[in-house]
Amino acid sequence: MTPENKKELNQHLQAIAKIIYEESDPKKVKNLTGIEETIREQTLQYIKLQI
Repeated sequence: MTPENKKELNQHLQAIAKIIYEESDPKKVKNLTGIEETIREQTLQYIKLQI
């Protein structure tokens, strides 16, 4: 991957992470298990359908 593509990908991933965090239940993201479950749920519900 070119450095430019890596940079662009990272920017998009940061934006996605911000949205997922904002849409998450604050009580669920207090530990690693909750974070992992939240990311998995959000990925399956929203992201996987788009790729």
